[in-house]
Amino acid sequence: MPRRTRTSAILVLALVASAGPFVAVSRAQQPDSVAATPSDTLPPLFWRLTPRVPPVPDSRFAQIAPFNPARVPALNRPLVLPALYASFAVLQVLDARSTLGAVGAGGRELNPVLRTTASNAPLMYCVKAGVTVGTIYLSERLWKKNRTASIIMMVAINGAYAAIVSHNTQRPGM
Repeated sequence: MPRRTRTSAILVLALVASAGPFVAVSRAQQPDSVAATPSDTLPPLFWRLTPRVPPVPDSRFAQIAPFNPARVPALNRPLVLPALYASFAVLQVLDARSTLGAVGAGGRELNPVLRTTASNAPLMYCVKAGVTVGTIYLSERLWKKNRTASIIMMVAINGAYAAIVSHNTQRPGM
């Protein structure tokens, strides 16, 4: 298998594998009601440690409905966005690894901002972690204003980093 095909297959597998934890739970698997007593939610060891709250005699508090998670509106976030976040994190790790490998094999970092970090692995991984967190934060902020633009931005960034990782792995010695 040629090196370019193998690299592309690894990138595709990484992107597909990162979407695994984001499989939706069907409504049939969700509980219908909320447990009303601590004994339903805690193991028997903690039953005696759970404080018993006496009923409130004030009528003002009798009108407050108990918390029901089924009534909380669901966030209409598509599963593709968390999958894009996970694949972006994987691509950042692959980019750091391939960059460090290319620099170790005699290559050089073309990005002038990251050129000083290319020879220091812990610093490179810290910078990549910061880039990952910052990009996800900005995408979440964009999600609140323009959902489509947030998804398009993450797809474009993931595509760019996939090309960068592919380029880094094509270097001799990788």
